[in-house]
Amino acid sequence: MASARSIRATPSRWRSSASAASACRSANAKACRLAHTDSDPFPLMLEFQPVKSKRVSDEVEDQIRRLLVAGDLQPGDKLPSERDLALQLGVGRNALREALRSLEMAGVVELRKGPKGGSFVTHGTTEQLTQGLRDLMTLQAVTIEQITEARNLFEQAVVQTVCRTATEDDWDQLEQVLQAARDAYARKDYDTKLRKLVEFHIVLAHATHNPVLVFVMKSIMDFMLEYVLDIGPDRNDLSLIAVGRILDALRARDARAASHEMSEHLERLNERYMGYERRKKRARRSGAAAAET
Repeated sequence: MASARSIRATPSRWRSSASAASACRSANAKACRLAHTDSDPFPLMLEFQPVKSKRVSDEVEDQIRRLLVAGDLQPGDKLPSERDLALQLGVGRNALREALRSLEMAGVVELRKGPKGGSFVTHGTTEQLTQGLRDLMTLQAVTIEQITEARNLFEQAVVQTVCRTATEDDWDQLEQVLQAARDAYARKDYDTKLRKLVEFHIVLAHATHNPVLVFVMKSIMDFMLEYVLDIGPDRNDLSLIAVGRILDALRARDARAASHEMSEHLERLNERYMGYERRKKRARRSGAAAAET
């Protein structure tokens, strides 16, 4: 019988119901459960740990979240001062600060310093999802190739939606961002060119007029910006040409052509990323070999 983390089976010992019940009574502080199997006539005594009450900070966090769900707190609202809030909740300031830090990490509140500072309800943030991608890459749970493949599938949906939903204002904004990237390339400002190309994809998601797609796109592109800055922006105009073709297809509301151009663009970028990963792996091996000599 497999044991779980919260369940501990008494090792190498089977007890009768009477002796197990006696053991339960003598344990006093522990709750015990008898688990029977079809093949064994005697139960296995399992020991459960007492359920502990929630931490005070968790309860504070839950109360603030409930107020958000009920609509009593709105994005942009300022919470009472730390002193007043602690008094209202009947908790210590340390527990309150822990709850507020947890809400800040979740992107629910923003903690500002200074004379006009305090705790403010945010309008939402993509940082948690972006950090999740960072952590997955750091832990080697996913590869950049897998992230790019997922991004490709996602952007296919975005361009197809944009072909249906984009307005003239959307086209104008996309054109402006692309032109800013071209201007940066012309003056050899490659970092700005990269940032503008990243912005193009976020503005593209806005053209869907679906906030969920915007949220996901921004999370992905924030991660990609950090990743490509580590590699170093490319110094050619291939991405500018590719994005120009994508925008032309979008303006024509040709979803098939836009999807094709986007896929070609991302596949070329993936080749660059994979080359970087191979070089990085070789460098690690060389470093390890040098350390052994």
